[in-house]
Amino acid sequence: MFKKVTILLFIFGSCVAHQLMATNETPAKTIRVGVYANPPLFFADSLGNAQGIFGDLIKKIATRHNWELQYLPMHLNEAIHALETGDIDLLPALASSASRDSLFHFTQEVCFTNWAVIYTQTNNNIESIVDLSHKKVGLQKGDIHAIALQKLIKDFNLNTEILWYNDYVSIMQAIQNHEIDAGTVNKVYGYQCPIAQDLKKTSILYNPVQIRFAGSQSSKELIDIINHEFHQLRRGNPSAYDEILNKWLVEQKAPILFPPWAIIWVSILVVISAGLVVFSWLLRNEVKRKTHSLKQELELRTIAEKELHRSEQEKSLILNSIKEQVAFIDNNNKLLWANNAFITDNQLHPDKLLNYHCHEVFYKRNTPCDQCCYKSSLKHQSIGTAEFYNEHTQKYYWTQTTPVYDDQGKPLGFVKTLSDITDKKKSEQELIAAKEKAEESDVLKSVFLANMSHEIRTPMNAIIGFSELLEDDELTNHEKKRYIDIIQSNGQQLLKLISDILIFSQLETGNVTLQLRETPILPLLKEVFQLFETEKERCHKSQLKLILEVNDIDESFSIHTDVFRLKQIIFNLFTNALKFTEHGHIALKATIIQNQLRISVADTGIGITKENQAKIFQRFSQVSNSNAKKATGAGLGLTIVKEMISLLNGSIHVESTPHVGSVFWINHPIHQKNICSINKHNNSELTLH
Repeated sequence: MFKKVTILLFIFGSCVAHQLMATNETPAKTIRVGVYANPPLFFADSLGNAQGIFGDLIKKIATRHNWELQYLPMHLNEAIHALETGDIDLLPALASSASRDSLFHFTQEVCFTNWAVIYTQTNNNIESIVDLSHKKVGLQKGDIHAIALQKLIKDFNLNTEILWYNDYVSIMQAIQNHEIDAGTVNKVYGYQCPIAQDLKKTSILYNPVQIRFAGSQSSKELIDIINHEFHQLRRGNPSAYDEILNKWLVEQKAPILFPPWAIIWVSILVVISAGLVVFSWLLRNEVKRKTHSLKQELELRTIAEKELHRSEQEKSLILNSIKEQVAFIDNNNKLLWANNAFITDNQLHPDKLLNYHCHEVFYKRNTPCDQCCYKSSLKHQSIGTAEFYNEHTQKYYWTQTTPVYDDQGKPLGFVKTLSDITDKKKSEQELIAAKEKAEESDVLKSVFLANMSHEIRTPMNAIIGFSELLEDDELTNHEKKRYIDIIQSNGQQLLKLISDILIFSQLETGNVTLQLRETPILPLLKEVFQLFETEKERCHKSQLKLILEVNDIDESFSIHTDVFRLKQIIFNLFTNALKFTEHGHIALKATIIQNQLRISVADTGIGITKENQAKIFQRFSQVSNSNAKKATGAGLGLTIVKEMISLLNGSIHVESTPHVGSVFWINHPIHQKNICSINKHNNSELTLH
């Protein structure tokens, strides 16, 4: 009895424990699911519940694991951000990519594969990526297909305007309302979208992607469960997964129920219709058979034309992007095609390109050129090269002429390629000019040094020779005075020569400093003039008449200048006139002309020819003249004058007639603003003798 009671108590206790365990089961787990509009893959109905292929899949898995699904409707880009920040646990129907794999956990099983397709208006001729140039294209924010299309547009270097929308339905409505020219959606959405029936689906199909379940960084365990369950759902033939696909992708028609009397009438009508259908089929079958081949031919031709059009566009894009000029010219020298560089450089009108001939463009002539490279290229079956100067563009070109043949080997014309070598030619010409100038300068310096050697030895020999003669005690006072005069004259000549060389050296090295101050002009001119009255007697040219003419200048007139340099300039001009004038007069004149002080030295000497007037100011240059050979000196006087007056912001000019005389004049500004002072090294003071 006790044993039976014990057994009954054990059974009762077990029932009570089982009941308690049943009442304390684990509560349902809440899963936050992001829902965005992407029918038929995944979307929310009017009550906020998830629908579509992924909606049915997650519901089946949630039922097996006692999950409570909390749906949060949002746009795609908002859903991706919420998954990244952990505001939702799961986002079904998301395409995987390398960048997204680092942010989210994806199921290993691929739930669906989808493509991108581009829709446009029915009257738009958009059939390739290239056709999107200069078009408005709508893309969904966060869509992986939008990222792929942006890359294609960048790779093809297209000028396309991108407009962003929150969902696919907004893109389709924008196309329908002519707000944009085209838009990208996924292929499955386009098949079931009602608006798409009124639009044109282009042949642009791109970017196949794998659609999976995506979880946040903290949802690894959740994704593993879904991956396992989805693998189970795909088992069987047909599987539960196949049934879901058929439900949403295959068009289902509800059965139509007819009353019994209607079935009889329908049967009679079916028999009659069958006879008509057979008869109609026999008639139409022959038409279909005959038109089938024509239809195929038209389709092939359309495809070929599209490919040809695309190929031509790609070639044009490439040729128009290079800086070399390219043109295709027929056998009659008529332009058939040219790239943008050719049209722009030759200033041609693109719409009237076929009206031009190549000889009209390059040489401005109405007849073909005798030296045309095309003729020789055909004769020798080679590429012709040439260099020519286009007077219209004022540029040098290096050209290549390549003959073009058809399938039978007959010449169709030639491709002309032109490269601008103007800068190269200018550099070559500058190098040649610099080389010639250097060679000329080298020769002139050699002549100059040889002349200096002679000019220095001549007075030195005179000084030494007559100094030795002075040692003779038997010389009379008259002879001694004559010898001393010769020594002093040659000493002055040697000192003047050395002074010119030193000044010229300082000018060459830029070692010249100007000391500017207000200087009265009239006293300066009188001082120099008086100096040359004495110099005239020393040179034994007492028959020469020296004239000083001053117009519009009084004792108070002054200019801002370097007194020493200005004296040196006038002194050199006067010395030069005295050296080459034997008879007549030398006139020193000063006047004011157009806010400039003009000082001139006019003589009645040997004169200078026109061709030699430019040479007399050049460094190391001497003008060949039978009379000039009698004069001594380094030939640096006028060179020094030109350099000095340039430093004072002035200029020098000359007018001369052979055997009549010369006039040298300088223009010195009265009011100085900026004077260049050159001092590259420690400056030493020059002395005027």
